[in-house]
Amino acid sequence: MINIFISCSHQDEEWKDRLLSQVKKLGAGAVISAWETGQVEIGDDWLKKFDAALKEADAVLLLISADYLTSNFIRNKEIPSLLEYSKKKGLKILPVIVRPCPWKMVPWLSKMEVFPADGIPLASGDAYEIEDKLAKLVSIITKFSSRYESERENLERIMTARPEDQLRALAAYLEADRLAPGNAEYLNMVGVVYNALGEYRRALDYFEKARAIDEKAYGKKHPDVATRLNNLGSTHQALGDHRKAISYYEQALSIDEAVFGKEHPNVASELNNLGAAYLSLGDKAKAKPYLQTAYDIFKKLYGDLHPNTKAIKKLLDRC
Repeated sequence: MINIFISCSHQDEEWKDRLLSQVKKLGAGAVISAWETGQVEIGDDWLKKFDAALKEADAVLLLISADYLTSNFIRNKEIPSLLEYSKKKGLKILPVIVRPCPWKMVPWLSKMEVFPADGIPLASGDAYEIEDKLAKLVSIITKFSSRYESERENLERIMTARPEDQLRALAAYLEADRLAPGNAEYLNMVGVVYNALGEYRRALDYFEKARAIDEKAYGKKHPDVATRLNNLGSTHQALGDHRKAISYYEQALSIDEAVFGKEHPNVASELNNLGAAYLSLGDKAKAKPYLQTAYDIFKKLYGDLHPNTKAIKKLLDRC
């Protein structure tokens, strides 16, 4: 499941409705939050409601047209807020060119990847071409939601791989770090492999380096920082320092809840880790609420048979 925030002008409601129709037809696992310019009445706390809608979003679609670009409200209110939110929170923004307009002359927009990739407006095609492109757009949207799963699968492959394969992965990431020093993702993956190899002190060193880079680049409340904190917590837990692990998990949880809301897979993962840490301390009373909430989130998102749901159920049964 993914929450998509749509920003569009009143004149482009038709395009919003056609996109929503494609989502329903294809059964895509997406929750669409459609924001329309002017939907907040005069006198309302616009920024508060706007921020509340964005906090639930995993990605933003901008339906670009001349009406969108010439709207004073959009130009002076929505766009600055969206760009700032994207910079601070790592929110993905995808402009969709729906009708002819001079979008390449707009400085902030001309630098972005747009859909369609050739920049030709959706309205330029016939009925079949439009529906085909909207279907492709839905496919792109669903890939946003699969990013979490692919990252988790990559980590699981490393953790369960043979030692010789883990060593090959380590060599590859170390070489990548040598060629592109200061890349937090490479440093993080070096830490992941060291963790898998049981070299926890080395893993901590690389996770801390990745965290420092991300904090400098994005600030202390970015989802990537939460990922590093979560990894630091997992490594301290492997070392038997469950109290320190809990401290890191709580910091990661605070960031991800603020960015993604309370029903995101990252949040469920951190709740699960907190529950597991308290179980390791023998405190079942504290463990159970965390595990129950994590279980409820994963069950809602993925169902009873998903590996994460089943794994948390086993921990719950121990409470």
